[in-house]
Amino acid sequence: MSTFRRRVQVTGGSTFIVSLPKEWARRVGILSGSEVVMEILPDYSLRVYPSTYARRRSYERMVVIDSLNEGKMIREVISSYLAGYTTVNVVFKVPSERLRAVLKEFITHRIVGLEILEETADSVLLHLVVDPSSLPLNEAIKKMAKTVSYMLMDVRNTLTSFDEGVLKSVIERDDTVDKLFLFVVKQLNLVLLGGIKPSDAGVETLAEALYILIGVKSMERIADHASIIARELLMSRGKAPLPDQVIELYEGGEELFNAISRSFINIDKAVANDVMLKAESLRREERGLREKLVNILNFPFVSIFMDHTKRIIDYSM
Repeated sequence: MSTFRRRVQVTGGSTFIVSLPKEWARRVGILSGSEVVMEILPDYSLRVYPSTYARRRSYERMVVIDSLNEGKMIREVISSYLAGYTTVNVVFKVPSERLRAVLKEFITHRIVGLEILEETADSVLLHLVVDPSSLPLNEAIKKMAKTVSYMLMDVRNTLTSFDEGVLKSVIERDDTVDKLFLFVVKQLNLVLLGGIKPSDAGVETLAEALYILIGVKSMERIADHASIIARELLMSRGKAPLPDQVIELYEGGEELFNAISRSFINIDKAVANDVMLKAESLRREERGLREKLVNILNFPFVSIFMDHTKRIIDYSM
């Protein structure tokens, strides 16, 4: 990043003039009479670019996979997606049908807007076919919160009435939350990198991006814990009854999440403060239950359930 200093000249008593860096002007094609756009950013700095400048340019990246490590491949693709690349060419040094199948499964269920355009025995070409602006950031966050809320509700309903189909649905919806989480993180990255204007992403200041990231990460973790509880319930086939007090604790955690998510979306500080007090109360209740249920370690499912309920409460704070 280059930095230039210019002295401001004033003409006519009201017109402020500053010269543009010659090298920059040449590289972006500015000539005499060209029009530039100036944006006043939240910190009162200026962003200047040609009026013909395409803000969402096409960025391409080649990812070379030189091992059969699935995790490494997925991390490379995720990092490319989050960095704002619109085209990602995944090349396999060692052709592997299994790796290609894992990649296609991941793209289908865990990424918003990234599609497979071309596929060969040793490569997969991915392209972002959906304009990110078609899903505003605030709408993605609302959808994420609603999905997590329904996951928690469905888990609660199956605590007293086992339903295999509903529990499997909860597990599947965890993928939807992951997709939305990655999408939000990508949008925030583009804002911070200057790829899109903060206002286009629904962000008033750059500092706000950090708070949004913390909030959506907590939602994503709560969805993970709801999914884990659903898996445990499936394994128990409804044959591991929970004490009423433990179910009530879970219900309290669910109510806590719903309240804090509304506060997060609507930026309601008063509700947020009330939620903090409620969370502390639930934490004390959870500690009291552990002490009261002295034989809890003899019932692994109850212990596991309470562990994940505690995490839901913690991430809702």
